[in-house]
Amino acid sequence: MSLKNSNDNIGNRTRDLPACSAVPQPTALPRVPVVAAAAVVVVVVVVVVTATVVVVVVAVVVVAVVVVAVVVVAVVVVVAAVVVVAVVVAVAVVVVAVVVVVVVVVVVVVVVVVVAAIIELWIQLSYMKL
Repeated sequence: MSLKNSNDNIGNRTRDLPACSAVPQPTALPRVPVVAAAAVVVVVVVVVVTATVVVVVVAVVVVAVVVVAVVVVAVVVVVAAVVVVAVVVAVAVVVVAVVVVVVVVVVVVVVVVVVAAIIELWIQLSYMKL
């Protein structure tokens, strides 16, 4: 039996085999030219490198923003500390000034009372001499 002629001999009779009984041959995939494959590889490499560079740049920008934020917070904390110290010093100066004023007023009142007592005593002594 031979499949060369799509005929089959059975005894002394010949019959035609249907076309669908032939063994299908696999079709080969079209071959991609080497240049096109290399171009695809180059494009993929360029995309990966570009994406990596973008990720690195974004990371650097994020780190820079965080550093600036930390510096700003540090400056704000230092300024706040300076303001607190300045307020504490100002309050201390005001308290010292108030204490000094009170002491001066007390001294002046004591001096006035002592002077008034001396004058009163002098007046009384001057009446006694007469």
